[in-house]
Amino acid sequence: EIITDEDVEFIDWMMACEFLIQKTAQLSDAGYEQALELLCEGSMDYKKTIER
Repeated sequence: EIITDEDVEFIDWMMACEFLIQKTAQLSDAGYEQALELLCEGSMDYKKTIER
């Protein structure tokens, strides 16, 4: 299987997201699922702010 640059960027991005979720869970004493929700809510709020 050939890995393209796009795949590498995607894998890097996924690893960064995974790290962010783990760190959020750790720092907020939230579980993994809760940390994921917090990050998703935050990004949605941010998106709404930009679209205004």
